[in-house]
Amino acid sequence: MVTNKPNTIGLIVGDIPNPFFTESAQLIISKAQELGYDVITSNTNYNDNEVDKAINPMISKQIEGIEFKT
Repeated sequence: MVTNKPNTIGLIVGDIPNPFFTESAQLIISKAQELGYDVITSNTNYNDNEVDKAINPMISKQIEGIEFKT
């Protein structure tokens, strides 16, 4: 069965070096991969201007969902 679903989700975090975000990202990515999804990850460095820069490419790729952790 062929579908047009991208099987990709986006994960946007405020500070990937922060241990909370690192651990959360690892769990999210691991579970997504178990379910057959790829994950696109972006780091905003707590900069609001970077959020749009992270979201827009994900939307243009028609990913199935975006998780935003700040």
